[in-house]
Amino acid sequence: MPKRSPATSAAEAEPRKKPPVFAVTLSVAAVFAVVVAVISVGGGGVKWVDGQATLQGAALCPCKQAIYHFLPGVDIDQATEAAFAAIRRIEGVGNVIAHQNPPSLVVNFCGSNVQEPAIRMALEQTGFIAPAAEGAPVQPVTPEPSTTPTEPVTRE
Repeated sequence: MPKRSPATSAAEAEPRKKPPVFAVTLSVAAVFAVVVAVISVGGGGVKWVDGQATLQGAALCPCKQAIYHFLPGVDIDQATEAAFAAIRRIEGVGNVIAHQNPPSLVVNFCGSNVQEPAIRMALEQTGFIAPAAEGAPVQPVTPEPSTTPTEPVTRE
């Protein structure tokens, strides 16, 4: 009968313990639930002030503006959140203003960075924007020149 060393016999006597599968699975699920909750609440929704919600876009010189109308009967909050999410993925878009009445978006953009059809396509994919043929047509306009001074005002 071979003699066993004390270290070998102790290792053989106590089998290796596996972590409890249920506890690990529960922990992973809890972390996932917390992450999902933080992401869903993190945006905080659209903030309406006097019937308008604004998405601050890139700091650029917007040379064009287009107006898009929401489909009749859509939830304006959901439609605005979806439109803002779609706009965030487009380069060359400046500020976007959503209006509750009439339910519409005013999109300021730089024509040298992005063209209006690309903006329309991204917005139509949300399912909340009226197609050009059905809703009020897109009205590209040139923004009026600002009457505010563009240079910083210094006071003595």
